[in-house]
Amino acid sequence: MRLNGIGTAFLNASKIGEDGTYTAYKVFTFLYAPIIPICKMRLKRKITKPNYFELEFQEPEKMELKVVLWIYFKGWIIYPIILFTPLAIAVIEVYTALGLPEGLYNYFIGFAIIYMVIVVWILSGRYELQGLPNDYEKMIK
Repeated sequence: MRLNGIGTAFLNASKIGEDGTYTAYKVFTFLYAPIIPICKMRLKRKITKPNYFELEFQEPEKMELKVVLWIYFKGWIIYPIILFTPLAIAVIEVYTALGLPEGLYNYFIGFAIIYMVIVVWILSGRYELQGLPNDYEKMIK
């Protein structure tokens, strides 16, 4: 469980297998960035109420160094670049050093903020969908 990005989360979920289970790495995060990988678990999402899924823990598995490094790479390099590049360009000194038109600076600030909100929305949606069966929409009806 995470509160304001601090706590544990299941990251890097695999595709769902024939038996309805998938694997994911339980990782301690601080401000949503992965800090310490705790374990790799086989999980299954079960419907407990309409529109509500609960995780069923199947069994722990051996962690793979390559996947742990990929989790760190995404959490510390890829996602910050995707999220914050427009905001870094929006710094007035960087904006003018790049030779971008000064008349469009305020529009670019607005774009950077809207861009960041949309990217956070997309990334959080991807996180919520991990481990859901392909036909989950039929299951909740």
